[in-house]
Amino acid sequence: MTADPLSFFTIDHGTASTAVSLIAPFGGRFRLLAASAAPRGVAVDALLEDLVARVRAVEPDALPVADDWRSWARLEVATAAPPSIVIVAATEALADDLDRSFSAAGWEVAATFEGARADPLAITAACLDRNVLAIVLGATEPAASGERTAIGELAAVVAAAACRRAGLHTILSGGARIFADDFPEAQTLLAPPPDHTHSGTGSLLVEMAAESASRWTAVEGRPIPDGRRAFAMGVASLSALLDRPVDGLDVGHSASSRVVATPNGAFEQIVDAEAALVPRGAMKDDSAADAILRWCAFRSEPFGLRDRLRNLRLAPWRDASGDGARLRMAALRASLASLAVGGPPPSGLIACSGGVFGAVPPPVAALAVLDAFRRPGVLSLLWDHARLLAPIGTLTAEADRRRLLSELLDDGFIPMASAVVVADLHTGRHPATLHLTSAVGTTDATLEPGNLRTMDLPPGVTARAEFVARDPMWLGVRGRHVLLDVSGGLGGLLLDTREVPLRWPERPERRRAVLEGWERPLWAAAET
Repeated sequence: MTADPLSFFTIDHGTASTAVSLIAPFGGRFRLLAASAAPRGVAVDALLEDLVARVRAVEPDALPVADDWRSWARLEVATAAPPSIVIVAATEALADDLDRSFSAAGWEVAATFEGARADPLAITAACLDRNVLAIVLGATEPAASGERTAIGELAAVVAAAACRRAGLHTILSGGARIFADDFPEAQTLLAPPPDHTHSGTGSLLVEMAAESASRWTAVEGRPIPDGRRAFAMGVASLSALLDRPVDGLDVGHSASSRVVATPNGAFEQIVDAEAALVPRGAMKDDSAADAILRWCAFRSEPFGLRDRLRNLRLAPWRDASGDGARLRMAALRASLASLAVGGPPPSGLIACSGGVFGAVPPPVAALAVLDAFRRPGVLSLLWDHARLLAPIGTLTAEADRRRLLSELLDDGFIPMASAVVVADLHTGRHPATLHLTSAVGTTDATLEPGNLRTMDLPPGVTARAEFVARDPMWLGVRGRHVLLDVSGGLGGLLLDTREVPLRWPERPERRRAVLEGWERPLWAAAET
């Protein structure tokens, strides 16, 4: 950034879409003047020219040097499809640790082999698959006595495959590094063993795996920063700016990620290919597709639903309305549920990014996030509708990132909704009550356990929520009389007295009925 700021563009190349925005100084600060998204493959310059033309048509004086737009700076990121890797390990436990580490770094695990009983022919066939970018061979360090024979035999098989196939990268982890001389030096990376107590950001193996994935999948001649790593930096800067913990959720076409950031600049990121909107495994495996369709709130013929779900990965811009939007909601639910597994509880603020959040109405998307990431108390949801977090994350100076985020906070981050989750309510003669006071009026509500309702609270409006109960309830703090400040959003205020965590019915029809009962009012409100 310079002392004399100029107009510039942000560009986020996803695997399904390209998001662009035009940012310029206006009224003494940076403003988001226009933004749009188009299918991946549409010429970027055509999208940028359209942004400039739209702004000039509405406010001709906003861009005094618009004819020179091709020379304006660009903050650009790109996200590649997760690379595929084969895991070969001396023991089953080590294979599990490697699987978690590489999955957290954004790799897609194609196959796993462990121990002396692994089939050499199957390993060779997996390594020769042209869709596989790398193979990791792992052993504890130093190798235990029971591993030495197995790892030696496995190393010979993997080395033979690595020497036969050009372009196959080999990662030797932990005790397997002693076999480095048997592998092509130019295609071999020496890596530390997995940290079985920590498989997220901060693990040396995860950091190295993420860096190698970014480097090996980069498009030659185009040094565009990796979108997922830049997204994590953007979320960390947003947390520091707001001086509060922030969860960042990026649900993507080929992989999804969760970033947990704290105001001191620390963050942890998990990238999961299995949490993609439609994972690659669901394209052939009916059970994987059915696992996503368990989140579907409408009834349809199973074979047809599987085909429509798979088409969502093949042609993500088709079939976007009606039941197509509801199918996207099911895929969003499945993705968020996968991201939530094993992670820490959510913070009070969640920033959501990714094209799917624009494909379903904000109140419905907010419900999907709330159902996956639950905690008693107040939860606020922001929507990064122009996908600014990743491009801003490419700025090298933290001060520049914070300045830009602070000036674009109102333009680029739309309040999706707020929610108050109340736990430990009991049915009785004296039900708990809510008294909500804001500039738009006063509302009273009775709180019954197991309910979900929406209260009208527009974006930018704050309110005081007063909860009163005869028995102590849990809203982040325990008490009979609790006062909370809440803010509005596109989806209003969600008042949630359901279980924490939710317990889902096992029977498909009962589960579908529960989902449909919660979603129906929100879809109806969005369609009116």
